Amino acid sequence: MRQIEFAVAMKTFATLVPKFAPDFSKPEFINSWFGFFQHIDSDRFRDTILNAARTCEQFPSIAEMLVLLGEGEQPDDDKAREVAELIYSTLCSRGSMLRNKKELLKVLGRIGVEVVERQGGWMTICEQTTHANTAIFKAQWRELAAAMIRKAKTGDLAAIPDFSHSEGSQNVKSKIEELANKFSLEPANKGKPRTDQAENYQNLQIDKR
Repeated sequence: MRQIEFAVAMKTFATLVPKFAPDFSKPEFINSWFGFFQHIDSDRFRDTILNAARTCEQFPSIAEMLVLLGEGEQPDDDKAREVAELIYSTLCSRGSMLRNKKELLKVLGRIGVEVVERQGGWMTICEQTTHANTAIFKAQWRELAAAMIRKAKTGDLAAIPDFSHSEGSQNVKSKIEELANKFSLEPANKGKPRTDQAENYQNLQIDKR
């Protein structure tokens, strides 16, 4: 299927099922969704979604559309990417108007809501996401979603990244500063003796000589 065929079909579908539909007049939505469906025959794609429009109460997610098209279950990476795209499209279409957690759960699903909560909540995402940092935050949402999906399968919490929307750009810097302060050879305050770690490190360097 060509991208132009996909765009025409999705704009029609969004007109027929407007509730929670992304704005497919914007290239970013066409580009991000097209990758999931480009391998599907254009006629089958158009016919399937137009038939689905008769019964859909709200616009389906990417995963739901793939099921409608008989494509089966998505790989975990695709599921994670879908969660990130869904958060972004909902942010663009609903923004801060979406305040009810039950409604958020209905739109984003359980994994999406968990990602949002780990990023400081929906209002924090609305306030801090800009055009300039969208790519960074979408990557964070995708990594968190992938970790949540792994957790749902294995129960392993250790793999979940520990960053939040409010500190995303400062996270690495703060970790470096924390380690630098812990192992610094210089006194933390002028006039105070060196720490045990610093003395041990210095002695080790002398021994190597």
